[in-house]
Amino acid sequence: MTKLLITLKSEYDELIRETLKKKLETEEIAKQIHVMEKIDRRIGENKSSLEINLYDLKRQIEMKQIRLEEDLFKKDSMIHLVSILNEDILSLQKKLNTNELTLKKNNREFQKQKFKSIDIKEKMNQIHLKIEDQMNVYSS
Repeated sequence: MTKLLITLKSEYDELIRETLKKKLETEEIAKQIHVMEKIDRRIGENKSSLEINLYDLKRQIEMKQIRLEEDLFKKDSMIHLVSILNEDILSLQKKLNTNELTLKKNNREFQKQKFKSIDIKEKMNQIHLKIEDQMNVYSS
């Protein structure tokens, strides 16, 4: 009977050790679960924050893309306007050159006419002087 009691006591002690061991393992697992839940909550919070940041970044990229497209349209419009202005400037330069040539031609013609006018005046003066001389000769 003593042997049986010793064996039972030994088994009882072994069961208590195993129970304590299982209890410690369970507590350790509970701590690990608690740590994992904390980590999971942090990850969830970080995920939400990152999703919000990602959404904000996507909106900023969209806005920058829209601004870039607007700037590109403005640039293309300006290039078109500059092209039109260049064509207008070339046209005006051609007209100016034509007008300058016409002005030079008219100035030359004016100078010719001026010389002719001076010649005519001189001839008229000569004729007038001859007439006066003749008048003076007849009157004397």
